Amino acid sequence: MSLNLFDKTLHHLGKTRSPITFVQIGAMDGETFDEAVGYIRMYGWTGLYVEPMPTQFERLLRNCSKPGNRFERAAIVEQDGPVEMIEIDPAAVDAGKVHACFAGMSAVYPPRNGLKSDFDRPTVEQYGRKVTVYGMTLASLFAKHNVYGFDLFLVDA
Repeated sequence: MSLNLFDKTLHHLGKTRSPITFVQIGAMDGETFDEAVGYIRMYGWTGLYVEPMPTQFERLLRNCSKPGNRFERAAIVEQDGPVEMIEIDPAAVDAGKVHACFAGMSAVYPPRNGLKSDFDRPTVEQYGRKVTVYGMTLASLFAKHNVYGFDLFLVDA
């Protein structure tokens, strides 16, 4: 979807439908690399934020805690239970040792995309770390949080 169509669609929703509720899978910190954050704040939308990585989840809570928002620290996977993931050490990103884009990258281990590339291999070998997180199905997520409907479903995973 082009940014212009995305922009027009979200402004239309914000101006014509109120209140808007959303589900955001792979929310990261709720700000960085988030194309929807401006609309969420401008129109006062609330939703369910889902982020599996511990450091990003803590930042998400700091950035997006407000009445009406809900949070789940989990990876959305095929079955409920522990999942091994890989991320680039957030301290290395914060210290500028690697490009800032790595702050938003994590993958189920072993990675099958982004963090598997030959280009990223040196960074993954030096700064990658495995993290065990809780995994849950989308059905389990919706049941846990009593989600029976929403206006916007955002996925960055």
